[in-house]
Amino acid sequence: MTKHKPSEERIEEILNAAESEILEYGYAGLTMDAIVARTTLSKGSVYRFFRNKRDIALALLKRMLERAASVDVEEALSWNLPIEDTLLKLLIPEFPLIGQQLRDWRIWLQLLPNMITDQDFVTVRQNNRQIGLANYRRLLEHLFRRDGLPIGEHLDKLEKYAVVGTMFLEGLAIFLLAGEPTDHVRDQIIEHASDFIRMQLKKVSHEFN
Repeated sequence: MTKHKPSEERIEEILNAAESEILEYGYAGLTMDAIVARTTLSKGSVYRFFRNKRDIALALLKRMLERAASVDVEEALSWNLPIEDTLLKLLIPEFPLIGQQLRDWRIWLQLLPNMITDQDFVTVRQNNRQIGLANYRRLLEHLFRRDGLPIGEHLDKLEKYAVVGTMFLEGLAIFLLAGEPTDHVRDQIIEHASDFIRMQLKKVSHEFN
C-alpha cells in the first residue's frame, strides 16, 4: 500500500522545486510543468495545492521572508553584546553570502518586480516586515531590561533604525547580486553603513545617561 506524504511535506517539495527552477532559469522562465518535473508528485497533486506559478511564488516569498524576519532572542542575548552591537550583528550579514541565505536573496531579487507591481506580493512583504519589527522589538525589550534601561520612546527610535538597517540590507543585496561591487568596495560600503547605523544607535544610547 502506497504511503502518501503529509500535505505540509508535499507543499515543501513543490516550493523547493520552484526555488531550484527560479535559481536556474529565473522567475520569467518558471512554468508549472517544470516545477512538476522536479517533484515526485503528479501534475494533479501540484495543482491541488497551487493554481499557478504566481501562487507558488507568493508562498515561496512568504517562506523566505519568514526566515528573514525570525529573531532568535535567546541566541542574541547569549552574545552578551551592547545593544548597538547586537542590532548590527543582526542587520549586517556576514559576506560572502552562502547556502540558504544566498539562495533566499537570489529568489528575493527575482521576485522584486512583483513586490512592486503586484498587490498580493506587496501585502506579503509588508506583513512580514511588521512581523520582523515585532521580533526586533521583543528582542530590544529584553536587552533594555538586561541593561536596566527604561522602555519608552528610546525603544521606538531604535526600532526605526532597525527599519533603516533592513532597507540598507535590501539595497546592498541588489548591488551584490547584480555582480557589483568588488570585494574591496563592498567591504567599504558595509563599513560605512555600519558606522552610520552605529552612530545613530549611540546617539540614542547617550540619551539613556
